[in-house]
Amino acid sequence: MFLTAGERDVKYFRNEHGFITGNNVPKSEILRKDHIKAEYDELDRLILKSKVNAQGKMIAQEQYSYTGTNLIIRQKDLVDNKGHIFHQTIFGREPQSLSYIEWVFGVDSVKKWNDRFTTSNLNELDKPNDYRFFDVDAYEYGGKELEFDSLGRTTRDEWFRRPDGKSMHKFLYKYYDDLGITHMFEYDSNGVLIMDVKLSGDGTEALFWFTGPADSSFQNHSEITYNLDGDLTWGKVIWAIPGELDSSSVDLSDIYAGDYTVSLVNDSMLQDSSIYDIHFDGKGVKGYMATMRTINHITYDISPPIMTLDMDTYMKDVSISFTHSEPIDSAYIVWVPNSNFSHVPLDTVILTKEEIDKSDRFKPYNQSPLIDGVMYNPEIYAIDRADNLADPPGLKENVIYDITQPALSINKPNTGEWLNHQLFYMSTNEPIQSWTFIAKWQGGSFDENAPYTHTFTDTVLDTAYVNLADHFQLNDGSTYAFSIIGNDLAGNVSDTTQIDSIHYDTTPPVLTMIFPFNDAAINNPTVSYASSELLLAGEFLWTEINGSEDSVSSHRVELIDDELSAEEKKWLDIMTTAKKRIDDSSNSNQSTKSNLR
Repeated sequence: MFLTAGERDVKYFRNEHGFITGNNVPKSEILRKDHIKAEYDELDRLILKSKVNAQGKMIAQEQYSYTGTNLIIRQKDLVDNKGHIFHQTIFGREPQSLSYIEWVFGVDSVKKWNDRFTTSNLNELDKPNDYRFFDVDAYEYGGKELEFDSLGRTTRDEWFRRPDGKSMHKFLYKYYDDLGITHMFEYDSNGVLIMDVKLSGDGTEALFWFTGPADSSFQNHSEITYNLDGDLTWGKVIWAIPGELDSSSVDLSDIYAGDYTVSLVNDSMLQDSSIYDIHFDGKGVKGYMATMRTINHITYDISPPIMTLDMDTYMKDVSISFTHSEPIDSAYIVWVPNSNFSHVPLDTVILTKEEIDKSDRFKPYNQSPLIDGVMYNPEIYAIDRADNLADPPGLKENVIYDITQPALSINKPNTGEWLNHQLFYMSTNEPIQSWTFIAKWQGGSFDENAPYTHTFTDTVLDTAYVNLADHFQLNDGSTYAFSIIGNDLAGNVSDTTQIDSIHYDTTPPVLTMIFPFNDAAINNPTVSYASSELLLAGEFLWTEINGSEDSVSSHRVELIDDELSAEEKKWLDIMTTAKKRIDDSSNSNQSTKSNLR
């Protein structure tokens, strides 16, 4: 019978004796009987030997493998009824026995004797619990025992000499899952610790750790900090822009266990505002390459933030806003008094984290009261993510802090004054940004349009002259109360300033001469007259027009007191009152003249 590649020749045996003697039987003879099933490859090499019960189920199995076309068995595996390999035998050289012989017997090489073999029992994790080493005479000369954790990782690997069972070499392993590190302890045949090393998953020694800066940080210098958990033979730190060939590096001078700081020889080798990865490379004194480490995405930034500061020039309460050219970590404001207020101390206000992100105006939470009436030149400083301080700071010059009310005065008219115009004159003790005039009716002719109000929005530095007629018309014959109120440049509102009993009168008085009448002949200066209203001033004027010459003509007599009242005056000897004399032979022309108050 010829088999093609991949095909197997199957033979059946009643029992182990039949298998050893090669007495195979037809399949029909083993139906519903315990038997052995053997499978052979095209080279007639035994590949699989299975023990099958009467129900046709496999209860045990032996698997055989070979090297190439070699007819000598390389490995034999015992398999349970669940398909699990629980025992292995390897014939010839294999790594476990070689490492044992080289260590225990102190040789650099081992002869290639293929008649040695190694057995091993496997656990449920398919990991070897032990190795047993046999020579050509099946004499057990040594072995290894292993222990594993729940994840199948070796925790103990101990080598024993046979037959006395002396421990010749031992490895203990401790795992730091959070760091991905295996801590290995190696002991010699006397139980002395000869190696203590922490290994990364790639077999390199975990010696070096960056302790600063953190990934994605910002720096304005090349300084980094690191920790050595052991000694190096050499090491270096490299700054590199990802994707570019150019880099800058520095060799480590501190290579023994400890905490250290290192910087590039010259920071000018770095590019401002560029993003770098910082790498470590090196080798430990125990012969392992040190695990490479990297800090990712470090922004090298030596440019300070550019700041602007804004607020009202005059203010009664602090309200600011500011801008910055890049993200910042902190900021503070320094209230610097103007040089004219050198006796006033500086005031520094630190902004909160929330205030750093504000774009609208706000009053700083930590703001302390400023001094009333002081002019400040406030400055804002900020520190960016790389610790660069704004230089120069944002500046707002000549800011006046003012919480005092302005004081307004009415200069003209005065209380109780009579007016035939609407001119108004006011003054202020400090500049005001606006002021409001109010006229309220108090008496006289009723004014159905009152009150009158007008706001003047032009800044008044000290005084203002206005004609109220440009804005409204008062009612003739009415009496008013005038009041004004204003806001200074900081928004402080003044108290109301008021004057009362302002008489607005644009109608001339009507005067009536009762006696003497035209062409009358009189022998004394007695007169009778009437006025339509109270006069402010008045006078009688006696002027010679004929008769005896009067060398002192004309005679002017001012009216006083009751002579100015609106009541009719009868037979008033006004000349005697004024102590004036008129020549009795003179023929005079009498006239009156008056002014309305």
